[in-house]
Amino acid sequence: CPLCVRNANGYPYNFGYPDTSLSLGQVKQIFSVDFIQQLHLINFCGNFGDFVMAPDAVEIVEYFRGINPTTKITINTNGSARDQKFWTRIGKCQVEVTFDLDGLEDTHAIYRVDTNWQNIIRNAQTVMATGSRAVWKMIKFRHNLHQIDACREMAQALGF
Repeated sequence: CPLCVRNANGYPYNFGYPDTSLSLGQVKQIFSVDFIQQLHLINFCGNFGDFVMAPDAVEIVEYFRGINPTTKITINTNGSARDQKFWTRIGKCQVEVTFDLDGLEDTHAIYRVDTNWQNIIRNAQTVMATGSRAVWKMIKFRHNLHQIDACREMAQALGF
């Protein structure tokens, strides 16, 4: 997306950040069981990429949930990637997923470059079908201001 620090307004330019993800093994080394057990909130928010693109994303969420069944787990994502099997497994972990939906189908991808609005809606519905909570987050831009009310109505109708 144009304001992502990885791209510096020039997709696919990378501002020098290594293209890498934490593995489940690395997460287990970094975060001790005692540490995880005392957490009240775990937020997966990819400042330098979308968390759901991490190869071990589901396994990492399942690991944290298995150790601390009461902590609130939140995920921020553009929500376009992955299949329904992935989103079902994530949802079964009783998480809150914030989907970045910046408008309706005709305006969303102006900022969220290379995303698929229909996939995002499908993935959000898959999460909600598991009993997990989905949040529709919209950044206001000139190109989507006229859709705010329609987005709010659609979000409510879909169960966000």
